[in-house]
Amino acid sequence: MSFLNLLHGIRDIRSALNSCLFSPKPIEGPDSRRTASLFVLLSVLLFGLSGCGGSAQTSGQELVVGAASSLTKPLDEISALYNAQKGVVLKISYASSGTLRKQLEEGAPFDLVFLASSKDMNTLSESGQLLDHTIRDLLSNQICYVSKSAVTLETLPVNMTQAERITLGDPSSVPVGQYAMESLVALGLNGLIEGKQLFAKDARQVVQYLNSGAVDAGFVFSTDAGLLEGDFFVVMLPAESHRPILYPAAVSASSPQAEAAADFLDFLGSPEASAIFESYGFSLPQ
Repeated sequence: MSFLNLLHGIRDIRSALNSCLFSPKPIEGPDSRRTASLFVLLSVLLFGLSGCGGSAQTSGQELVVGAASSLTKPLDEISALYNAQKGVVLKISYASSGTLRKQLEEGAPFDLVFLASSKDMNTLSESGQLLDHTIRDLLSNQICYVSKSAVTLETLPVNMTQAERITLGDPSSVPVGQYAMESLVALGLNGLIEGKQLFAKDARQVVQYLNSGAVDAGFVFSTDAGLLEGDFFVVMLPAESHRPILYPAAVSASSPQAEAAADFLDFLGSPEASAIFESYGFSLPQ
């Protein structure tokens, strides 16, 4: 029942009550029962009216979020905090940014997307998949080369030559692989990975390959280096060798809950959420 209809109903019942209550004749028989029923109905309507002015978010509301896999740990923590504060349930699907872009293009019911690739976000914007005024860069990151044997930026060519298997995200869809290839090309080292690369479907699988011992070295986001098990040597690649690594987020144009999604997006940029992201090694864009 709409707010306007509810008011009209109350007005009609009030008129009926006035007619009954201020009638010069005593109210008996069926009329007395009718009056009692009207009182009950008015109480129910007034109770319903009290619940019509709620906020854009209600306890138990669900939002579907598509997020880059490198955001898994901090975003799980933030979503739990948001649920505790607002009562909103976040259903988060983690994957590579390229995969999430394709899923949204194919009709995935995301209310919000949080990617590790400005390129994929721009593609979604250009195809009308986003509410453009909500797009914002929330985080930044770095890329590094990790190896089980000692390595520095100066000895990187030698280390890559000696490694039998090197893992990185699939450059066709995984940002961590795209940034790695950009750096290798800029440093003139892209030929050293030929024939020994093991592509991963997302940033998390890169870490899995490294921890499993399936490879000797790999390219990961600096925030994922802390997930490595055992002893690894870490070399940060020059920031100027690749595009800035930014994490943009935006509300989906097809979201039926755009206002609630925008509220969660605001929370992701809040000091409270930013502190959690920074505790996992992310930086805030300058």
